[in-house]
Amino acid sequence: IIPWIGIPAFGIFLASLYLPRRTRFAVSLQSTHFYFMILQWLGRHALLIYLFHGPIIIAILFLAI
Repeated sequence: IIPWIGIPAFGIFLASLYLPRRTRFAVSLQSTHFYFMILQWLGRHALLIYLFHGPIIIAILFLAI
């Protein structure tokens, strides 16, 4: 786990360079771009996606055999 902490830390560092201090956390909330809206929907419904993707994949594999 410890070696992989560098990847999120590097992303946080790049975001701190790119975004002004006041708008760091408000950017995703105010975005109306289509792709950001899709990511927001996926984030809000992650548990349902997690619960349903397994049985769906198993059903597809079962039907393919």
